[in-house]
Amino acid sequence: MSDLFEGTEHQPALELKEATKVKVSPKRRRLPFRWNEIAIGAAAIAAVIWGAWVTKSVIDRPDQPEFVQLQLQSLISEYLRGQARSGKDQNQAAQETAQFMAVLDAGVAELGEAGKVVLVHEAVVGGDIPDVTARIKQQVYSQVPLPSVGASKGVNAQMQDFLSEQGAPVLGGENGGR
Repeated sequence: MSDLFEGTEHQPALELKEATKVKVSPKRRRLPFRWNEIAIGAAAIAAVIWGAWVTKSVIDRPDQPEFVQLQLQSLISEYLRGQARSGKDQNQAAQETAQFMAVLDAGVAELGEAGKVVLVHEAVVGGDIPDVTARIKQQVYSQVPLPSVGASKGVNAQMQDFLSEQGAPVLGGENGGR
């Protein structure tokens, strides 16, 4: 077998002349990366850190709304029943009811401003949702008292007065026919 390098003569390497040699000063070193590569890398690291912070703040939100339930229908019904039994005239009852509704609305608005989502009791199907009805009831009735039963005339006496004003005959005298 013949040698591949047979017949070739080894030529000496060309020597560089003194004038063609490049002198590198010791002050100037070559960085392993270019400045634009460093800037892109730093921006990528900053984006990853920012993304992690945003993800953590979205997942661990301390200000997540709290759901509460309010038995609004029973609260209003209770007041209206008391107002109907109070024996007050229609204008005064309407003014007091409007005041009650305004105070009730303000109480519910306070809950909303505190970051709570108020669900009407009838809308709650299940789950463990705190009931704030007693707190709202106490707050409203501290500003607008529940009407008490009127001491003036009973319902039968009021009905008879109404009928006599209309010109209808009153049956049974004072006791309403009893």
